[in-house]
Amino acid sequence: MSILGFLKKLGLELFIFTGDKQANADKVVHEIGGGITVRAECTPEDKKEGIEALRKEGKTTAMIGDGINDAPALAQSNVGIA
Repeated sequence: MSILGFLKKLGLELFIFTGDKQANADKVVHEIGGGITVRAECTPEDKKEGIEALRKEGKTTAMIGDGINDAPALAQSNVGIA
């Protein structure tokens, strides 16, 4: 079982906030098996606001980021993994 399959089996909601084009993000989600909400063409502020919105809904968040553009969202999340 893949790590994403394991996370889904645990009942976690998975989101991708990416600066990539929608078509590229959709292709990645399709290749890894779907079941992930995608928000593409995001700015760093969009990513941060996405995490804030999830937290306002009462969700506990973990953000994985790989660049300086992810720093605002990483800082806003309950858990930030860089």
